[in-house]
Amino acid sequence: MSLPTLTAFFQGQAYTPLNSPWTGFFSALDALLGASGTAVAAETYSLGAEGTLAIASDVAPKTYVMTSVTPSTLRLDLKQAPVGANLVVALSYYTTPGETTLVATFTAGPGELSDTQTSTVAVPAGAWWEVDITSVGTTFPGSDLTVTVQ
Repeated sequence: MSLPTLTAFFQGQAYTPLNSPWTGFFSALDALLGASGTAVAAETYSLGAEGTLAIASDVAPKTYVMTSVTPSTLRLDLKQAPVGANLVVALSYYTTPGETTLVATFTAGPGELSDTQTSTVAVPAGAWWEVDITSVGTTFPGSDLTVTVQ
């Protein structure tokens, strides 16, 4: 895809051509755009649960998948780490409530504030994200969970 020239719009008028930083910007923009002219950058979703955690299903606010995505980066972050046992969190999607497909499982051990995972699961547009907490720390469960999907 090449960007149109503005020369025809400025015929008979004095103008200064774009300098190198600007042409670099438009070249980077051109590389970001696919043949369809729409951005091909990955969607990013941030799913969270505030406060002290507990074993529970569907703890994050309902979040809709806008475009089909195969997540390349998945990350779990906590404000306070679990103590005494692992915190285990499952990230899934569903198109029909109650019928989930597992995308990734995170494990934050005692004292750990994060975990990263990868996935090859294709998530269709129109699905909903679901975050389930399946295990928590025994002395302290952990708090303020964020799952980032990109």
